[in-house]
Amino acid sequence: MEKKIKKLLKDIFLDAYLVSNYSKADVFVDYSGHVDSLSVHSYKDGWKADTERDFESTVYLSLNDKNSVLKSLKEIHKEINKYKK
Repeated sequence: MEKKIKKLLKDIFLDAYLVSNYSKADVFVDYSGHVDSLSVHSYKDGWKADTERDFESTVYLSLNDKNSVLKSLKEIHKEINKYKK
């Protein structure tokens, strides 16, 4: 289970980079070590001041229910991949 979570985290960071650099969408990924959480938000038409986010999600990675963590990470990854060309 831990290997799947680590792979998804890597994929989320890489795909956020690729989407933000090679499409009009912008994806922001933040890891907060003090609470072991990953926060992701995106703008399908790119970030602009005063623009509402099209997607937003936060996952606390240290939760005991690793199935729930894995499910949330898969949903985030799926959302990011919608922006790929």
